[in-house]
Amino acid sequence: MIRRRFLSQSAKSLAAAGLLRSCSRAARAGAAWTEATTPVSSAAILPGTSPLTLTGDLVFQMEDGIVEYLRKRTTQVPQKRAQLWHLDYYSVEAYEKSVAQHRDNLRKIAGAVDPRVSSVAAVAESVPGVVRGAAV
Repeated sequence: MIRRRFLSQSAKSLAAAGLLRSCSRAARAGAAWTEATTPVSSAAILPGTSPLTLTGDLVFQMEDGIVEYLRKRTTQVPQKRAQLWHLDYYSVEAYEKSVAQHRDNLRKIAGAVDPRVSSVAAVAESVPGVVRGAAV
């Protein structure tokens, strides 16, 4: 049984038993999905919006869209890489200089921009009763 069908059926069963409020968020989402498939009165529609009228399995449609987007982006990566990366293979020093900016960007993205702490200081802070800066 697929997850979607399970959540839908379990949410309907729990709602019928009056236990839906105490169940997990996933089951409540399944119940919301079953409720969303029922027609909505015009009084319940918010101003400036319209009801969802798409047909078919929206989850599969969304997954297909995601896959299509990722395939498109994957084919674009080599062209963008050629535009962004200008590597200099003349010497080791030239190569290090050509990738320095990219390494700095990676450090920022990874959050590794803070100064390094020595292992002695890290141990001194974590062990109670040890004087900071003393050799361990």
